[in-house]
Amino acid sequence: MKVLGVISARAGSKSVPRKNLRALGDRPLLAYMIASARQARLIDRLILTTEDDEIASVGRAYGIEVPFKRPPELASDQATGIEVAKHSLEAMDALGWRADVHVHLFPTCPFLPPAKIDEAIKLVLEGCDSAIGVQDTGHFHPFRAVTFDAARHLQPFGDNPNAGKPVNRQDLPAVYSRCGAVYARRRRLLDQWQGKDFALGDIKGGVVLSDIEAVNIDRPIDFGFAEFLVATRRAEVVGNLFEGLEQAPPPTR
Repeated sequence: MKVLGVISARAGSKSVPRKNLRALGDRPLLAYMIASARQARLIDRLILTTEDDEIASVGRAYGIEVPFKRPPELASDQATGIEVAKHSLEAMDALGWRADVHVHLFPTCPFLPPAKIDEAIKLVLEGCDSAIGVQDTGHFHPFRAVTFDAARHLQPFGDNPNAGKPVNRQDLPAVYSRCGAVYARRRRLLDQWQGKDFALGDIKGGVVLSDIEAVNIDRPIDFGFAEFLVATRRAEVVGNLFEGLEQAPPPTR
């Protein structure tokens, strides 16, 4: 099966303006995911989808193909990731390259390692309909979730009998949440998508990411944390990802 890796990067961002081009260390944020995806062994073709000429130029400088320009309506705040994914499949079809598996990657997750990308792809190649990145809920375990009643008094959220009980964190059952770093899907899920779900199919695989691997830059505080990780060169951040970046050419601007 042919695997298409797609990094999506739009220009618009209200919380961190033009964050995909903002410097993280001495490179633009976009460069990190490009470097990681270029090292993934199971991606047959890697492309960047964007509506922005400057993002496209920086992407090419770091070695990624930009074979088409994304329509502006698919770069708005209202456009969904699945719509962007479907468009990238169809645009590549029109260029004569038909993929069987679509892997959606995001520059806002700069510390996703190549091995975890390959792990998601492998799960799909071996029978899953889809595979996504997940993160341990840690201190935000659902058993600790609470809500307010009509009198504004705290009450346990959910009907699990163990919710609200005094249990040490390490004794809680493992629970994971989607963290959005990687979505690998069989093509038919996107072809048949009707806008009612996340297009993950019946058999869903999960790739467990560490707290650093799952960093997702959405707010200024997230960018600040990423800058701290790069500045202190935390071991999980360095690895093969930085080796790949050393091989990439500098940005053109």
